[in-house]
Amino acid sequence: MKTLTAVEGWVSNSSEIQGKYRNEQGIGLSGFYRRDYNDTSDMVVMGNDHSMLRYKYPKASNIPFHSSLVRWHNLFFCGGYSIRFSNGEQTDTYDRLFDAVRTGLKPTGFWPLTSEELEATLQKLKQTDLIWKVTINDHPYFQYEIGVAIKGKMKDHFDMNKLTASYQLFSKKLGYDLLSKKDEDIILSYEDVDLAWLLEGFDYGDPGKKNHARVLTGLILGYPIESTVALLTGRIY
Repeated sequence: MKTLTAVEGWVSNSSEIQGKYRNEQGIGLSGFYRRDYNDTSDMVVMGNDHSMLRYKYPKASNIPFHSSLVRWHNLFFCGGYSIRFSNGEQTDTYDRLFDAVRTGLKPTGFWPLTSEELEATLQKLKQTDLIWKVTINDHPYFQYEIGVAIKGKMKDHFDMNKLTASYQLFSKKLGYDLLSKKDEDIILSYEDVDLAWLLEGFDYGDPGKKNHARVLTGLILGYPIESTVALLTGRIY
């Protein structure tokens, strides 16, 4: 079995039924672990020794784009993992999502709220310098959705040229273009867009996105480029 390298991973501390992915002490693994092959890498999402999901992408070094707002951990907030930290706390709570944006670990965040939760959340937001937008939700339980964002334009936080250069690097590895020239031009045109505008002017949940919109969605939600490459190439298992 190929070696698993912890990227944002930890050992489990659970009495629940464990899977086969354990460390040398026999303790289960949770979080994000990378498995490298000759030409590709898998980022494996672990939950108490169980493989939950894999993102497969070309192995690449010296990726031009880097940002403290982009990290694998932000993918916990896309839902569906239900993974816990060693202390038993959930990784994907709305409080953690709020704190990730507040502390500069995520550019934007969106989550549903009841009427009671909305009032408490707005009180917390008023003590920060974040921007927010509340919309009516047609969910049977959650009456509202809130979007929060850090202040500033895209170019204040991201080098968009290095972003497109990174996708070009992965395209070279794949042998075909992930983004067209038009896609790249559209992405670069967002340099002067305020992140706050994206809270209401950008449909982050649209399943029928064009490739440039998928790249922008991954960026504003703080997802690693490798995970978006896996999405664009249909290699999420």
